[in-house]
Amino acid sequence: MLEEEIYRRLYYLMNLYREKVIFTASSKIERALSYIQHNLHRVISLQEVAEHVQWNQNYFSEMFKKEIGMTYVEYVKQQRIKRAQELLRNSSDMRISDVARQVGYEDVKYFSQIFKAATGLTPPSKFQKR
Repeated sequence: MLEEEIYRRLYYLMNLYREKVIFTASSKIERALSYIQHNLHRVISLQEVAEHVQWNQNYFSEMFKKEIGMTYVEYVKQQRIKRAQELLRNSSDMRISDVARQVGYEDVKYFSQIFKAATGLTPPSKFQKR
């Protein structure tokens, strides 16, 4: 009886611990996603974001991929392209170079390559609303 009670209590404590770890990881990943969104206009390294959520860079990278389903670099690139598309759609007078800078790319040629690889289209100088 005593062994069963000890086992039951340990099992309960292990589940509480597991839930806390999962909750903490999820909330830190959410903080990381928010930080990324607010800093897409500049270069943001994996290490910088990991430090922001107070995790080791390797652990952050592993947890990010597990929670989001893609690597940090893939996610940032995807978010930058989405933001660029929004900017191009919503601003008829915005130049590609301005869009590139606003989503963290200083090299317009590189930005155009990334944009085309992600969307299949080259970024037009003026993006027509559809």
